[in-house]
Amino acid sequence: MEGTRGWAVRRAGDHEVDEVARWRIAFMADVRGWAPAELGESFAAATRAFVRDRTSAGRLRSWFAEGAGGGCIGIVSMVVVDAAPLPEDRRDRDGYVINMYVAPEARGRGVARALLGALLADAEATGLRRTYLHSTDDGRPLYEQEGFAPDPRWMARPTPPA
Repeated sequence: MEGTRGWAVRRAGDHEVDEVARWRIAFMADVRGWAPAELGESFAAATRAFVRDRTSAGRLRSWFAEGAGGGCIGIVSMVVVDAAPLPEDRRDRDGYVINMYVAPEARGRGVARALLGALLADAEATGLRRTYLHSTDDGRPLYEQEGFAPDPRWMARPTPPA
């Protein structure tokens, strides 16, 4: 998918798990206001293993935005998760967006919108029932413009670490 401002979006290949993991780590560091190294090598190793395992199982799909010179300027990833069928909708898979990240120097150029568009087109083409995410405050306006809405029916309870 060609961008109108000198960049393009493409699906990440199975051989690019290290690059997907690197961008996931950059996303987490940015959201938390840390340097990537501050997240620690154990987090980096766990992230690489997660990306590798889910990608090889066909459960993690990622898209890169690349600048005119070929370098990555953004990423979005989605984990495909099992979901029980409902009486009104028999589809049994959902998509959970785990990161949307655009390099600071590339923001404000429509990159995130194009990445999200590629992800949503894939979700629709592959028959996912819904796509959901946890939004940052900065990302919320884009998601709302693309039809995402808060759902007060959901509750979450984290399990304490072992």
